[in-house]
Amino acid sequence: MAGELFIRSKEKQSLEAFGTHLFAVLGVKVGEIRHSDNVAGGRYLVGNACGLRLRLEVAEDTEFGSYDFLLSFESLIRSVGRAHSISIPSLITLRNI
Repeated sequence: MAGELFIRSKEKQSLEAFGTHLFAVLGVKVGEIRHSDNVAGGRYLVGNACGLRLRLEVAEDTEFGSYDFLLSFESLIRSVGRAHSISIPSLITLRNI
């Protein structure tokens, strides 16, 4: 199962600053900062927790333009046999971040 959360921060922050704080709140260690031409800003953060791979990047979606970051998550556990994939876009505002 996969999912996405669009997040609006209280104040403008860099990906690294926001990600470090968000992952600490979630109890997730930032595994690494990866570089990619396929994401806004050219980099994203990755961490693992509770059987999920978390990926935080700068949001670049015209439909959700007022949100600053996109947190994607997917299961680290691969099911045997037929694969199932569900995308659940959700909108949240994290308070105190």
